[in-house]
Amino acid sequence: MRVTSRCLQAISHAPGTSAATKSPPFDPYNALIQLIDIPQSPCSGALASIRFSAKANICTKQGLTTCGSQILSPQAGPVAYSGYNAPEDATCVSLLSRAGASLTSKSNMDEFGMGSFSIASHHGPVISPIDLQVNRSAGGSSGGAAVSVLLEDDHPGCADIALGTDTGGSVRLPAAYTNTVGFKPSYGRISRTGVVAYANSLDTVGLITRPHPTSFGLLRTAFSILDVHDPRDPTSLPSTLRATLRANHVTRQSDRPLKVGIPREYMIDEIDPSIRASLEHTLQELRLAGCGGREVEFVEVSLPLTRAGLGAYYVVAPAEASSNLSRYSGVFYGARACADRSAPVGGDSRGTLYAPTRGMFGSEVRRRILAGTLALSADKFDNHYLRAARIRRRLCDEFNTVFAQPHPTLAPHPPHQGSIDLLVTPTAPNYPPTIDQARTMQRTEALALDVFTVPASLAGLPACSVPVLSDGDRSLPAGVQVIGQFGDDEMVLDLAQSLTALYHRHSRAR
Repeated sequence: MRVTSRCLQAISHAPGTSAATKSPPFDPYNALIQLIDIPQSPCSGALASIRFSAKANICTKQGLTTCGSQILSPQAGPVAYSGYNAPEDATCVSLLSRAGASLTSKSNMDEFGMGSFSIASHHGPVISPIDLQVNRSAGGSSGGAAVSVLLEDDHPGCADIALGTDTGGSVRLPAAYTNTVGFKPSYGRISRTGVVAYANSLDTVGLITRPHPTSFGLLRTAFSILDVHDPRDPTSLPSTLRATLRANHVTRQSDRPLKVGIPREYMIDEIDPSIRASLEHTLQELRLAGCGGREVEFVEVSLPLTRAGLGAYYVVAPAEASSNLSRYSGVFYGARACADRSAPVGGDSRGTLYAPTRGMFGSEVRRRILAGTLALSADKFDNHYLRAARIRRRLCDEFNTVFAQPHPTLAPHPPHQGSIDLLVTPTAPNYPPTIDQARTMQRTEALALDVFTVPASLAGLPACSVPVLSDGDRSLPAGVQVIGQFGDDEMVLDLAQSLTALYHRHSRAR
C-alpha cells in the first residue's frame, strides 16, 4: 500500500496534469489511460484468449486516441471537447483482433511519442514497477505499453502483448528500462495505417512482451499475423518482397556459425561499468549456448557514423513532426481553445484562436516543433535538413558494408563486402533514472540516451531489445540490442529468442 500511495502521489503532482480532464489512474504505475471492455463471446484464431494493449497514438474504435496530449483529450469549459474517438481500428489492431486477440487497454505515452522517459504526458508520468523503492522512469515513449505486460494477470488492463510505436527507440528503450522484450521490425513490415504520425519516415509499429519463452513465442506469432501488405499504407512493403525475405531466411539457416558483430563505437566510455560487465557476461553465455543449434562467433566491427546519426535524427524527426502537427490548429482537428472574439486583436491574445490552441501542446512538443520549423526554413534547409538527410543515407551505406546480406531494396554504395549476420549492442548506456532525475536532466544528456537506438531507426533496420544477464548483485534493468539487415527480422528474432531463453533460465536459477 505504501508503494501504491507513493506512485499515485508522484502521478498527481505531475506537471500538466489537470484534475478536470484526467481520470484517476487505472493502475498503480499510471501505465494505462483507458480500460476496454473485453467481449464475452469466445474468440477463435491463432491468438484466441490472448490480451493486448495499444499505445495511445494507435487508433481504436473502442476508447479514445489521445496521443498523451491535452489537445486530443476531453476538455470541459466554454469550448467542450469529448476527445478524439477514431472511426475505425488501426490495421495492426484489426489484424490482431481478427486473429482472436482481445484489446484490454490503451497505454500511456510521451505526448505524440516525443520523449525518452514517459514523463511528457498530459496524463502524468509512467512509473516503472521494477524498482519499488523509488519512482523510476519506465522509459519512453512507449513506457505505458511496456508496463502493461508486467501488470498482475488478474488486472483488467493486463496484456500478454503490447502494441507500441518506435521512432528512435521508443519500444526498445522502455523494454531495457523494464526488463521486457521490445521488437522494432524493419520499416514497412507492419502497416502504419491508423497510427498518428510523429515522423513518417521513421515511425514503426513495434511489439513488447515479457522475457519468457512462451511470451516470446506469442510475439513471433503476432508479428507473423501483422507482417502483411496493406494497400492503404504507401510505405507498406509489397507482398512479393515479403515472400523473398522469408525465403532468404529459410535458405540461410545453415550449419555454419552465426557471425555477430560488436561495433566498437557502441562501447563508449559513458556506458555504466556494471552494464558493460553484464553485457560481456551475456555474450559469454551466448557463445556457450549458441543460437538455435548454431555456434556464435563474435567479430569487432566499426560504424563511425553512430554519433553523427543522433544529430541527424534530431533534425529529421522534428522537421517531420512540425509538418505533421501543423494540422492541430483549432479549426479542423483536436481541441479548440476558447477565443474571445469581441476582444481587440492588437496585443491581446484573447482575440485569437490559433496561438492559444497551439499552446495546449506540452513543452517538449513545442520545443520540437520549433526546432523542426527552423530546420525547414529557407535559411537553414540546406545546412540542417539536407545535411541530416545525407548523413542518414551514409549511415545506411555504412550498415550495408558490415552485413553479409545485401540490402534488398538499395543499390550497394560503396560495393557490398560485409560478412556479419547480426549486430549486438547495448540498448541504453545507463540505468533508468528516477522520475525527478528525468525531469531535471540536462537536455543534451537526455537526448544522448538514444544514441544506441537511433541508428537502426534511421536506416529502417529491425532491432530487438532483450534483458541482459546479471553478473552479480545488480537489480536495476538493462538491455542488449540485436540489429539485423533490412528485412532480416526473423534472424533478429532467432537470436533474441535465444537471449530470452538464457535470461529466463538465469532468472529461475537465481
